Amino acid sequence: MVRESDLILTATAAHRAEVLEVEPTALHRVLSLGELARLAETAMRDGKLVDLFVGATNDAERLAALIPVALKLRHAQPGTHDDDIPDPYRRGQEVYAACYAQIRGLVDQLIAALQ
Repeated sequence: MVRESDLILTATAAHRAEVLEVEPTALHRVLSLGELARLAETAMRDGKLVDLFVGATNDAERLAALIPVALKLRHAQPGTHDDDIPDPYRRGQEVYAACYAQIRGLVDQLIAALQ
């Protein structure tokens, strides 16, 4: 599945590392959701997406254009970022709600960047 995928989104950096351990060739197709949302927001703020999206007719095409930009930004932004979504398993309803809110916020960031 990883070899056939155009994009693999993970919840954590550890999940991303596990994917790369199984399939090192996925390096340019795997990001955590938090990382992608953060990098998309940076690209949008820096005006790097406007020209890329010219001619794109739908969100899938805009997302495909965003990925190489996000990967370049990942290498250009040194330092550590906590983009992980915590695992709510067996941690109570409040943690599930917080994880949902975090995922929803990250997806909203991506949607904003793609428009």
